[in-house]
Amino acid sequence: MSGGIEVLSRTQRIIVNQNRSVSIINAGPIGPGGLQGIQGLLGAQGIQGLLGPQGEPGVQGVDGPTGVTGDIGAQGAQGTQGVQGVVGPKGVQGAIGPVGSVGPEGIVWKGIWNSATAYLVDDAVSRNGTSYVAINTNTGDAPPSVNWDSLSVKGDTGATGPTGPQGSIGLTGSQGELGPTGPTGSTGAQGPTGLTGATGAQGLTGPTGLTGATGSQGPQGATGSQGPQGATGPTGAGLVVNSTGAGRKVTVASAAPSNPTTDDIWIDTSI
Repeated sequence: MSGGIEVLSRTQRIIVNQNRSVSIINAGPIGPGGLQGIQGLLGAQGIQGLLGPQGEPGVQGVDGPTGVTGDIGAQGAQGTQGVQGVVGPKGVQGAIGPVGSVGPEGIVWKGIWNSATAYLVDDAVSRNGTSYVAINTNTGDAPPSVNWDSLSVKGDTGATGPTGPQGSIGLTGSQGELGPTGPTGSTGAQGPTGLTGATGAQGLTGPTGLTGATGSQGPQGATGSQGPQGATGPTGAGLVVNSTGAGRKVTVASAAPSNPTTDDIWIDTSI
């Protein structure tokens, strides 16, 4: 054919003509397949054809079957807080209920524990910041003991809170009455020495005074320093000692020898 499109299927031949009419021709039975032909040579790339006109929309197809139900999705995020609803009207006053049964007797508060007070069962006292209730009658038995149960224990001192803001300055009060004179204060510390004043003018010379009495003898003066070394004196004639004989000796001393012999010579230096 020319100027149209031909589509072949196993049972039909569908031809779309240039005037967009469709011809469907039923085909005969399919004959046996022929032998596989030799692979032909690859043809040359054809020229790009012109873009065809927009086709008309096809007929709406039949709805497909309903799909399988999917799995439950994950939990959604928490929604935002809804707006506060309007307060409903006040309900009708209910009927008064029946009188309840009498409850057990409560404790009797007696204040700070006193050693002279006679306490009965259920009397309650406080001591050193802790409160107690008597479980037996007693007098002079200071809690805690077997006659008392603790009601509340003194808690620990809490942390110091932050300093509050500075309050505003209050109004100035009225002038108070003059108080009595206070006692005399203690003497203050000695103040610093003042600056030296300027030197005054030279006064007139006074008259000569009377001659005073002679003073007592003054103390012995300190020993003077060592005087300079004197000059060396002339050399003396010297001492000549002639000694002969065996065992003779010469002694120079300020005292005589203890056991002198007749042959010894003694020179006395004490003279």
